[in-house]
Amino acid sequence: MYLSAPVLFAAFTKWPQIRRPSTVIGLFTMCIALALSSFAKTVPHLIVTQGVLFAIGGGACYFPVITFADEWFIERKGLSYGVIWVSL
Repeated sequence: MYLSAPVLFAAFTKWPQIRRPSTVIGLFTMCIALALSSFAKTVPHLIVTQGVLFAIGGGACYFPVITFADEWFIERKGLSYGVIWVSL
């Protein structure tokens, strides 16, 4: 998930209109990945679903929140980042 951070942050900076749909698509991808991983019978299938798909969905859902927090909280920015990092 964190390996995709430079690419996603660059994309969200260049095209800010994709941030909000990205959170919805990422959440949907994470739900699908967890549902598919419950049917895994082999280790490679589990790695693909929980390791790859969930990481892609998590990055698409998580990284826009960081950019939203930077824009929405001007005076209490430290508190907002603290709440985000505690929730991990």
